[in-house]
Amino acid sequence: MLCAATGLAWALAAPGLAAAPTGGAAAAVTVNAPPAGAFWTPLQEGARRGEVTVVLFSLQGCGLCEAVRREQLQPLARARLPGYRSVDLDLADSRAFADARRHPERDASSQALARRLDVRVAPTLVFLGPAGEELAERLVGYGSRDFYGAYLEARIAQARERLAAPGR
Repeated sequence: MLCAATGLAWALAAPGLAAAPTGGAAAAVTVNAPPAGAFWTPLQEGARRGEVTVVLFSLQGCGLCEAVRREQLQPLARARLPGYRSVDLDLADSRAFADARRHPERDASSQALARRLDVRVAPTLVFLGPAGEELAERLVGYGSRDFYGAYLEARIAQARERLAAPGR
């Protein structure tokens, strides 16, 4: 798994191990865990309210991941775009979600969820429904700041439509 930034690439070493830099200088980045460590319960509660869960799969020290947070997700939160919630998960985190025992049929950790969804690159944004299914095409990497926001808002709208579709 790679996070390519100017002069810096991060590779996931092995399952359960933290990422290690392959070159360049690392920037300090805070990776946020799901609120109170729960993932599946808030995802399902949000879906009942018509909210799509936008998951940022990131790696510690990934400059592009921090840019997505700062330039895209934080402004969306400030604008209070309705119908979504955002969660930041570390691709390398093998710790169990706090509510994993209550949802044994679901992936137990960030790492397991990323593996099932075949997330290989950080940053990757996925748009999830209540069972962890993808509701819109994911956004992989961070190419153009100018267009990314429009792509992100369009994916959220598409995911909300699929979530609200009759017969779901």
